[in-house]
Amino acid sequence: MKSLVDKELKRLLADGVISHISDSVDLSEYVQPASIDLPVGDVIYHVKKKYLPFDALLREVLDDVLIEEYDASESMTLYKNQTYLIPCLRIQWQEWFSYRVSPKSSIGRIDVLVRSVFDQTGLYDTVFVDASGELWLEVTPKSFNISVMRGVALSQIMCFDEGQQSGDMLDISWLQLLSLGGHDTQQQWYDNKILIDVWIATWQLVWYKALATDAVIDLTQHSVCRSDHFFVPVYAQDDASLMLEKDRFYILATKHDIRIPVAYAAELIPSSHLVGELRVHYAGFFDPWFGGEMWATGVLEVRAHEDIIVHDGQPLCLMSLYENTQLPSVAYGDAWNHYNMQRGPKLAKYFG
Repeated sequence: MKSLVDKELKRLLADGVISHISDSVDLSEYVQPASIDLPVGDVIYHVKKKYLPFDALLREVLDDVLIEEYDASESMTLYKNQTYLIPCLRIQWQEWFSYRVSPKSSIGRIDVLVRSVFDQTGLYDTVFVDASGELWLEVTPKSFNISVMRGVALSQIMCFDEGQQSGDMLDISWLQLLSLGGHDTQQQWYDNKILIDVWIATWQLVWYKALATDAVIDLTQHSVCRSDHFFVPVYAQDDASLMLEKDRFYILATKHDIRIPVAYAAELIPSSHLVGELRVHYAGFFDPWFGGEMWATGVLEVRAHEDIIVHDGQPLCLMSLYENTQLPSVAYGDAWNHYNMQRGPKLAKYFG
């Protein structure tokens, strides 16, 4: 399979293959080089439990889990450890097309678990080939309360043409994706996925740990929140190691700089038994030309499920690469994307 780029995604929107459930949202304003951002629409539902309707339409079972319905035309607070459902997309049948969904980077960096639920699927973040139905976002803030309203993008969707064979079967071992100190570095591969190492430099700021707080992060504004109200900086010990505490959230950085070739898109695998019982990424998509000419550090959003010590250069996640159907009209970074030249463990754009 191959991933579609902006020109093709706009055509899908124009043809009504993909449309927002809310008439108040113009999805053409949310198209990225190889994905479409998914904003909040007109309504948000507070629900009492999570539910994957593998044999039903989500609208048909909503009353069984509903606590309260909210109007999203004005700013509202989503509380940590509570779950909310947001109706988002209508997807019409298109031969050989499938979809994957992942939170936006800014959302992953504030420990908000955003997963998509598609009618009659039974799996998160997946729309099978040749499917039709509604796609909803299931939102659970983990560390912080957040404020959202209509138009705030929480997630993003990638579209794949499975009639064009490539994707997971693509031989990418010859591509140079990682750099260290401005020089190409040896890359490790597992099952045609590249291993990504964590960076922990002795006595330097190497990550941030989420604080326990009831303060609210306003997702409708940029650069207004004080980072020290939500995160504490953490420094490595003499042996360039750090302890990840069970059920705590961290922002880390990759040891190597990353550059995604403009003819490809990439996805980080959120968790793998190969690296331990932890989730290493919420927002897994990398658009074509992430890093660009200058390369960029990758940021990891980590929640451990057990206490674990990690060391500098230790493999912590895996990355898959997908060939695009064509080159995007605007590559990542050319549109002044917020994280394109990031260095080290960079916090979300909401912090000043």
